[in-house]
Amino acid sequence: MPGKWITQGRGTDAKHIMVQDSRSNRITDLEEENETSVLEYPFPDTEIEALQNGISKLSSYTGFEVDYILHVKETLRDLEQDFGDHEAFEQLMDMVDVVFDSLVQLKQRIRNLNNKGVSEGFSTKYLETRVSALIKENELLKGYFEKLPEAATPEGLDLIRSEALILERLNESWNAVNGLKDFQGVSIPYDNQRDSKDFEHLKRGAINRYIQREERD
Repeated sequence: MPGKWITQGRGTDAKHIMVQDSRSNRITDLEEENETSVLEYPFPDTEIEALQNGISKLSSYTGFEVDYILHVKETLRDLEQDFGDHEAFEQLMDMVDVVFDSLVQLKQRIRNLNNKGVSEGFSTKYLETRVSALIKENELLKGYFEKLPEAATPEGLDLIRSEALILERLNESWNAVNGLKDFQGVSIPYDNQRDSKDFEHLKRGAINRYIQREERD
C-alpha cells in the first residue's frame, strides 16, 4: 500500500524514498493475512448490528406498504362497475399503479441494501427522495378517496383506511431512513422510472370533475 514520499539530497543527487507509516503497515499485514481489504468493511463492528437492524426495519415497513397498496388496487377494482365515471376511474387507477410500481421498486432497492449495504456502504439520498415522494402521492390518493361519491361505501371506507395505514408506515420509513444517515458510503444509483415526476404529470382532470360534480349535487 502506498505511503508517504520524502526527498533526500539536492539536485542530481536527490533521491525519493517512500516511507510507510505504522497504519499503512498494519493494513498491508491484514491484507496479506486475510486476503481481504479492510476497506470493504466501511463500518466498525460495533455499528454493524445497528445498521442491519435499521435496514431490516425499513424492509419490514416497505413490505407492509406494498401489501396494502396491492389491497387498494384490488378494492378499487371492485368499485369499477359502480363507478360513475369510467375516465375518472381509469385516471385514479393509473395513480395507484404508479404508487404500486414505485413501492415495489423501493422494496427491491432495500432488499439489495440488506444484501450489500453493510459490506459496500450506501447513500440515503435515493431513499429520502423516494419515501418523501411516496408520502405526498399517498396523501393525494387518500384525499381523493375521501371525496369520492363512493367514500361511504364499504369499499370506499376500506380505501381510506388502507391509505391511512400506508401513510403511517411511510412516515415510519422516513424515520428509519433518517436513522441510517450515520452510515454513508457508496451511492445507490437513481432509477428514473416511475418516480414522483411521472405521478405529477398523470392526467387527473376527469377525477377532479367527477368529485366537483358530486360536491355540487
